[in-house]
Amino acid sequence: MPRAVPSLRERAGRLPLTTGTGNLAEAGVQHAWLLKPSDRTLEVLHLQDGAWTIVGVCSGSDVVRIKPFEAVELELARLWVEPAPPPV
Repeated sequence: MPRAVPSLRERAGRLPLTTGTGNLAEAGVQHAWLLKPSDRTLEVLHLQDGAWTIVGVCSGSDVVRIKPFEAVELELARLWVEPAPPPV
């Protein structure tokens, strides 16, 4: 299976996602999560009518259940690495 590499280009709230060797939609992927550690956000996308649409944005220390893994509770705070303190 090819590694997924998001290609972000906003177009009316829709984001085309591609892999190194092809289109995620062509591979049968229906859901995508885009983690943005610098913003501490998780964007939830769903393939709808051939285009990726943002269906949710979670951030900070939210505790969420997200398709297609809604049976699993995800604590976003566990994903973010705190920066190291500056040397003294």
